[in-house]
Amino acid sequence: MSALISTLVAVCGALLMLAFFSLDVFTYSVGPPEIVDSHDLAQIDGTAFAMGNRVLVFSEQAAFTISHPGYRSEDVEFLKTSNSRATHVELTPLPGYITVLVTDEFAVSIAINGIPRQPLEEIELAKGMHVVALLRGETELTSKRIEIEGFGQKQTIGFDLANYQSFLSVATDPAWAIIELNGVQVGRGRFQGGVPTGPGEVRISNPGYEPVTIPISSVVPQDFQLGTIELTPSPVSLEITTNPKHASILLDGEFAGESDMSITLQPRSTYELVVKKPGYREHRAVIQPEIGKNIPLLIDFEQETIAIAASVQPTGTLYVNGILKGEAPQTLTVYSGDTIEARAEGLKTRSHTVDHREGREQSLTFELFTPPMHAFRFAADKVTPTDGIDLLKFPPFEFQKLIDLDTREVITIEMKRPFYLSTTEVTNEAYKRFRPSTSGASKEPVTGVTWADAVRFCNWLSKEANLEPFYTVTPHGIVSSVNRDSLGYRLPTEREWEAGASYDWKAKRVLEPFEWGSAQVAPLEYANLAGNELVGSGAKFLESFTDNHVSLAPVASYKPNFNGLYDLTGNVVEWVHDYYVAVRETRALPDYLGPRTGFVNVVKGSSFQTDELDKVAIHHRDFELGKRANIGFRVARWIY
Repeated sequence: MSALISTLVAVCGALLMLAFFSLDVFTYSVGPPEIVDSHDLAQIDGTAFAMGNRVLVFSEQAAFTISHPGYRSEDVEFLKTSNSRATHVELTPLPGYITVLVTDEFAVSIAINGIPRQPLEEIELAKGMHVVALLRGETELTSKRIEIEGFGQKQTIGFDLANYQSFLSVATDPAWAIIELNGVQVGRGRFQGGVPTGPGEVRISNPGYEPVTIPISSVVPQDFQLGTIELTPSPVSLEITTNPKHASILLDGEFAGESDMSITLQPRSTYELVVKKPGYREHRAVIQPEIGKNIPLLIDFEQETIAIAASVQPTGTLYVNGILKGEAPQTLTVYSGDTIEARAEGLKTRSHTVDHREGREQSLTFELFTPPMHAFRFAADKVTPTDGIDLLKFPPFEFQKLIDLDTREVITIEMKRPFYLSTTEVTNEAYKRFRPSTSGASKEPVTGVTWADAVRFCNWLSKEANLEPFYTVTPHGIVSSVNRDSLGYRLPTEREWEAGASYDWKAKRVLEPFEWGSAQVAPLEYANLAGNELVGSGAKFLESFTDNHVSLAPVASYKPNFNGLYDLTGNVVEWVHDYYVAVRETRALPDYLGPRTGFVNVVKGSSFQTDELDKVAIHHRDFELGKRANIGFRVARWIY
């Protein structure tokens, strides 16, 4: 037993010797002097203990907290690796705390040493003298000086505002309205309390209402009893959007405008709204605006149905917006803006856009035509490509006429394509626009022009009208080909010319052999021919005829024929499109342009020099290679 005790004593001694030789001794000092003997030292880390102002450190480091009432605590660390074994710790005094008390309080703020501070409770201030000022807005009401004790001490400073305030009592309707005094909210619905003297105002507001501002300025304390302030609801907006737009809007029976638009309404009122657009069901509503709530109103109109009794002549199938509805006749239920079509095999489709303005019950008849006849039917009755040239339209037709009075040979003239034919010969005035060097009386027909000159004029006229030229002319002035697909201007064919002079297409009758019929004596003053007016001149003339002109006459000086055309008889003979051959083609060849080639061209009609009646006949024809003083021309073009 004694041996065991001896062993333990030996081990403890060894451990004590080891600890002694591994500890470090540090010293520390504390300031300020008044707390040297009364501070507290508390270990927070490591293995060490303090003895007076010494600290014995066994671990590699140790830490202590030094504290004293009224001072900020400081932590100090002792490190064996540090070269210094002495440390000084200076504790700093805690600030003081001040609470500002205001008697009869209203909305005020404070500034300490000129700096605004909030809130009024436990304001931290450094030890020493400070100035506390009481403010209303930016105006200083009063101020006090106070010595702050510091060391964490709490102090109180008071202000009595009895000499700086009035009394305010106010209530609101609605009961939740905001009450503001000089821009600062002091309550909702009701306020009773002190308010500062001097200039001021009370503002009552609430969303959805018009705010009210009341001045309460006073020099000395007063009692402001404002009672209950009733706010007026703010106007609200009725935002009307319609589809489609531009609908008429009526409010209480009065026109207010067209959609889309905004209308100002008063809450707590009742309005009768009517929104209408032709072709749609009208929208009716009673509007009772709520306070503070704008009213968005989107109206998608429902179209009114329209009943159309539709028929087709001669017969056909009806479609609405491209959808098959069946054979006509039938009554269709449609809407304004719908497209109704009538279709038939081989005939031109026609369409009609439904218009509500024609009533909710309508009748509609489609008359269908072949494409050429359709083009004729809907083409302009007259076109004027340039001043002085008017053309009238002719439909497709077919008829027969004599071309030889002796043999009674007939020709069949068939026109499948509708065409325009000018009412007069081309005048000097019109030709001068093409060739400025042209001379002669402006209203007289241009003469002394070749067939090629007339062709080039036609191409020029096509370009002026933005039409594709009918003739192809080489740079050397040679007419090399024609374009049958062109709707440009050209010379009339011999058959078109004869149709204009002999076939009354409206009455469907043929006059021959002359333009006036079969009488062998020309009516007096019917046309400009060589008549008795040439007596004594030595020239040949028609003894049984008299007109008013010895030579050229202004175009349209004599009455038009049954087709509205002038001077097909008399004045000047006229170039036509055809090449000349001695034996005419008499078969029914649709829209025949004459022989494809030739050396000379056909000249039709009679002139102021014609002195033989057989040369006045419509079937009479001549030819020319160059130009003559009595040859002019008129123009034509296809419609389709």
